[in-house]
Amino acid sequence: MKKRIKIDHLSTLCVGLDIGSRNNYITALDFDSNPLINMRHVPNAVSGVEEMEPMILSVLDNNSQFKNLLIAMEAIAREKNYVLNNIFLKFSRFALPDGEGSPLSNKFSATAEAILTEYKTTEDIANALLEELVEFVASAGHGRFADPDQVAKLLQKAARDSYRPDKSLYEPITASIACSFNCIRAFEKEQKTLDKAIAETVAGLNPTEYQILRSIPGIGPVYAAGILAEMGSVCCFGNNNALAKYSGIIWRDNQSGEFDSDDTPMIKAGNRYLRYYLIQAAGSVAAYCPEYTAYYNKKYAEVPKHQHKRALALTARKLIRLIFGLLDNNQLYSAAKSR
Repeated sequence: MKKRIKIDHLSTLCVGLDIGSRNNYITALDFDSNPLINMRHVPNAVSGVEEMEPMILSVLDNNSQFKNLLIAMEAIAREKNYVLNNIFLKFSRFALPDGEGSPLSNKFSATAEAILTEYKTTEDIANALLEELVEFVASAGHGRFADPDQVAKLLQKAARDSYRPDKSLYEPITASIACSFNCIRAFEKEQKTLDKAIAETVAGLNPTEYQILRSIPGIGPVYAAGILAEMGSVCCFGNNNALAKYSGIIWRDNQSGEFDSDDTPMIKAGNRYLRYYLIQAAGSVAAYCPEYTAYYNKKYAEVPKHQHKRALALTARKLIRLIFGLLDNNQLYSAAKSR
C-alpha cells in the first residue's frame, strides 16, 4: 500500500495549463492566489514548452518559499494534451500548429479524428491515390472544406515528411488515439448537457434577467445561472449597495484616530455562494471586456501585496453596479452602459 504524500500548500507553486489548438495558456499562483505568471500564452508546439520551462524556473528561483511544484490541467485539456503526444508519435507533421504546413488547423475535429483512426500508418496516407484521399477528406469534413484537394496534398506531404515509428507501434498508438477522442467527445457531451440543463432551468424561471446577464461579455450560462439562483429578483434590493452588502463584497473600516490602514478586510457576512459567482464572473468579464481589464490592471498596480485578490474583489464590486443597473432598467449590455 502506497504511503500518501502530504503536500505543504503554503510552500507549493500551483501552475495551471489551458491547452488550445494553437496556443497554450499558463498561469502560476501562490497560496494567496497572487498571479506570478498571469495567463501568458505560448504556441502549442515544442517551442511553447521550451518557453514555459524558464518561466516556471524563474518564479521558483525568485521565490525561495516554494518547495513544491504542482502542475494541473482540466479534464478535457489533459486528454487533449495526451492525445497530441500520441498524434506526434504517429504523425509528427500533422501535429504542427496551423500556419506551418499543417493540413488541419483543428487537431480535434471530426476530420482529424477520421484521418488519425481510419488510416493506420502514415505510409497509408502517403501512398493513397490523391482522388481517394480528396474524397475521404470531403466526406469526413461534410463538404465544409473550400479546397479539399489542397488539404489532401498537404496531408500527403506531411505524411511523407513525418518521422516513422516502428511498425509494431502503429496499432497501439492508433487505438490510444481513438480512445482519447472517445473520452474528449464524452467530456464535451456531458459539458454541453450540463450547460443546457442549467440554461433551461434558469431561463424558465427568469428568462429576461437571464438574457440580460448573458449579454455581458464573459458571463456564460453557468455564471448567469449561479448569480440569479443566489440573488433572486433584483426587485429585492433598493440599490447596488444593498446587493453588494447581501453578497458580502464590502469592506470594514480599519482605522484609529488619524490612521487609515491599507488593509481593509472584506466582511465575512453575506451570501458566500453569490460572492463566489460574482468574483469568478468578474475575472471572466475582465478577460473579455477592455474597460474591466483596464480597471483590474489599475487596481492590481495600486498595492504591493494581495494584488490579485484585491483587484478581483474591486472588479466584482464594479460588476455589481453594472449588473444592478442593467437588471433594474431591464436593459441588455452595451459598452456605453458599462461606464
